Amino acid sequence: MVKLPDWFSFMKVRLSYTSVGTAYNMYITREIYEYNDQTNQYNTLLLYPNRNLQPELTNSYEAGFNMRFFKGALNLDATYYKSNTLHQTFVANVPSTSGYNGVYVQAGNVQNTGVELSLGYNNKWNGFSWSSNVTFSYNENKVKKLADGITNPVTGEAIFMPYLDKATLGSTGSPIVRLTEGGSMGDIYVNRDWKRNENGYVLLDPKTFLPSMVDTEYKKAGSLLPKTHAGWRNSFSYKGATLNILFSGRFGGLVVSNTQAILDRYGVSKASAGVREAGGVSISNINVSAKDYLNAVAAGTGQGAHYIYDASNIRLGEVSLEYAIPKKWVSNIADVTIGLVANNLAMIYCKAPFDPELVASASNTFYTGVDYFMQPSLRNLGFSLKLQF
Repeated sequence: MVKLPDWFSFMKVRLSYTSVGTAYNMYITREIYEYNDQTNQYNTLLLYPNRNLQPELTNSYEAGFNMRFFKGALNLDATYYKSNTLHQTFVANVPSTSGYNGVYVQAGNVQNTGVELSLGYNNKWNGFSWSSNVTFSYNENKVKKLADGITNPVTGEAIFMPYLDKATLGSTGSPIVRLTEGGSMGDIYVNRDWKRNENGYVLLDPKTFLPSMVDTEYKKAGSLLPKTHAGWRNSFSYKGATLNILFSGRFGGLVVSNTQAILDRYGVSKASAGVREAGGVSISNINVSAKDYLNAVAAGTGQGAHYIYDASNIRLGEVSLEYAIPKKWVSNIADVTIGLVANNLAMIYCKAPFDPELVASASNTFYTGVDYFMQPSLRNLGFSLKLQF
């Protein structure tokens, strides 16, 4: 379309729009009966059905460009996207006099906007070649609406929903995932803190001089969702041998460790040893023993924000070494490539006491980033043999 300078090899601009529907769960548009083994009877489940549901709908816009410079040696790809998900199904409360515990309703508008960037370099010098690629992604998630103008089919009244609690990340007193208008799908809130006086100082029991945790108003602690991801891959080749190295990083977001809380309370963690070696913790100029301090903050699976950690991490994600055996060595029968590959080799930087990329539940959107005695992440080492006839 336009004449470009010689060093500007290629440019492509793209724009797309998609609208995708997703079915709601089965059987929620009619009454469901469940067999009770003790009474030998069928009982109606206590969720009122909704016969006027619509498919969940996601409308997406995407714009971007691909650019190549210096005969393709340097390339830049950029994408901006925006998506809105509507008609999400959830359970709303109903009066107990209705005979039901809740009702299926649809509402919500969850928006994702973000940018994806990729900058690459590829060049050859005689028998040596080097390619390097840096990727960066940024995503912002926002709950635009929860329930706006939705009518309760049981009572006929408008549903007012300032927030919606989706998951408790542990036992009582642990953080919860709460959706609010203007927040994100991963916002976590806490409602446990030290018992304090009117000036904000921690109060100790006048007889035992021990601190205690009390219920407070729910306060936002942050979000489970990361802000950015980045990666850097390098590939070096020389006379049939290729070395690939990948570094990857996640920046932002929070995780919760129930494991750390339980180990601290039993005094079998490195962190609890540090508190003991320090002689306890000073609170309001009074020394509190390690046992009494950890019994307070680590009760259950952790109280309030005491076991929330920054999920930012950088790791050596992959190293592989391949060699293409000259075809004449195998009588020109096939192309043979042998290789060694290693994944998740080393954690270079991590603030959390576990691998933040591990997921506690693959089936629950809101119960992620929680460590409850999960298996540790593994380092994988392997050998590959590829034959091409």
